[in-house]
Amino acid sequence: MKQNELSIRKRLFSKQNIYLALYSVESYISNRELLDKGDKEELSKLKDKFDEENIEKWIEKIQERLYQLIDEFHYLHARVFFKPKKYDAENDKVVFRPLHSSSLLDQITAVAMLNILIYDFDADNKIAMSNFSRLIPHNFYGNRVAYEPEKLFKP
Repeated sequence: MKQNELSIRKRLFSKQNIYLALYSVESYISNRELLDKGDKEELSKLKDKFDEENIEKWIEKIQERLYQLIDEFHYLHARVFFKPKKYDAENDKVVFRPLHSSSLLDQITAVAMLNILIYDFDADNKIAMSNFSRLIPHNFYGNRVAYEPEKLFKP
């Protein structure tokens, strides 16, 4: 592996990166009703950011999931749900909107991977926006990366 690849891998698997994904979990799990009962309970436990035992358990689970994705060529899994969007009176049909959801573990793992693209850490471990995230224009229609670590996206 090249030096740059080793550096990216080290950052990806770092506890600091994974904790950042856990720290902001409340901001990006938007369809809680699509989580199964166990994931809802785990999400509730993650509200306590100072529960070291639970956080360490999650960091290990996420590192294992990252290893599966990177080294063993596994995939993130998603389920599709259809939510009624509107009623089309002309055709007498209900129009549905597809919603995609993953397990809590896969969603947090995906954000840990996303963090590598959107954040940089300086020598003092302070968080800053990466050059890549600064390329997104201010009038972008969609989710913009937030500057606060507790929120992943700006509303």
